[in-house]
This record gives sequence, C-alpha cells and structure tokens, in this order.
Amino acid sequence: MLDRLYSADSGQQADLTQYFTDRAGAGTLNWRQLDHDAHQFLADKLVALDPDKALFCHRLCLALRATRVVEAGTSHGVSTLHLAQAVRLVSEAGGGDGVVIGIEYEPDKAAVPRRWPP
Repeated sequence: MLDRLYSADSGQQADLTQYFTDRAGAGTLNWRQLDHDAHQFLADKLVALDPDKALFCHRLCLALRATRVVEAGTSHGVSTLHLAQAVRLVSEAGGGDGVVIGIEYEPDKAAVPRRWPP
C-alpha cells in the first residue's frame, strides 16, 4: 500500500515543482497564504510526508507511547498508515485501545483512505 501511494506521490512531483516555480517566477505566489488558484491546484494532489519524515513520526509515537493521535491534513493517508501502525503497536503492548483521527479539508482526498483496502 505504501509503495503504491509513494509512487503516486513521486509521479506528481514534476507538476508540483513546475506549478510553484511558475507562480513564484511570475511573482503571483504568497508563501504565507495560498490563494484560491493554489488551493484548486492542490485539491487532488497527494501530499505525503517523505518516507524518512513518516518514519520519524512513527518512531515518535512509539517513544511517546501514543495511543491517541490527531493528524491535521490526512491527504491520501500515507502518514496515517505510519501513525496507525505505531498506535496499534503501543496499544497492543499496553493491552488497551488506540485511535488515530485524520482530518482533511478536501472531501475528495478524505474519501481515498475511506476506500481502503483498495
């Protein structure tokens, strides 16, 4: 699952780079607050933590013995999988329950993890 999601993410990198390079070059991009056009462009893009950052979040949850995690900006759920696996391990070791809550602004993106397993 992660390999497929990371492959989709890397397939979008050229478009992301081109879009933001063009906008920055034209002077029409505000890095502090994205405008409507940027939000529309990103609405269907898989925005994923790279594998090292996702693994760091996983290890951080393990170190903190996290059983409850809220993720803001779930996108297609790449980091959610890392967080959920860590919470599952902590919960199993402690004999309790765990929960990961993912929040996503874009309805189409939020629908992707709901369809798992694909």
